[in-house]
Amino acid sequence: MSLSQRSRTALFLGLTELIADEEAVEEMLSHFPSRDLDEPVTKEFLRAEIADVRAEISGGRAEMHEIGGDLRAETSSLRSEMHEMGGDLRAETSSLRSEMHEMGGDLRAETSSLRSEMHEMGGDLRAEIAELRAEMHQGFQRLTLALVGSMISLAAVVVTATAVLP
Repeated sequence: MSLSQRSRTALFLGLTELIADEEAVEEMLSHFPSRDLDEPVTKEFLRAEIADVRAEISGGRAEMHEIGGDLRAETSSLRSEMHEMGGDLRAETSSLRSEMHEMGGDLRAETSSLRSEMHEMGGDLRAEIAELRAEMHQGFQRLTLALVGSMISLAAVVVTATAVLP
């Protein structure tokens, strides 16, 4: 049912005497159609919109799980590579120790140089791991923000529907 301009004005004036905030009264009256062509939200429409939002949320959850699985697989792969590299580094160190005993003092200087390179490689690996962790964290944050945004949208639709429907 629409309100005529006269009725709308009478309600506005009466309510502004009770409520000091004219903007709040205008916002409340904006929920009542001013023409017969304007229709309030129907339950069917609201249900359809809520179903769409739920589908979006479900899709976001599935995508988040998929990305989480991808990140776990990548982390596992990186761990395997690091384990393999650790084994390779241990084997190389053992070989160098044998040569060191054979060659004496010259190899001691070379071993010292290799140790510093290994230390640098460890630092590089730590930096790469920290970078991957930061990327993973950002991915989770984006997904969380998308999910929260969808949830807020759903809440806004529900609040609006609750305010409009008797």
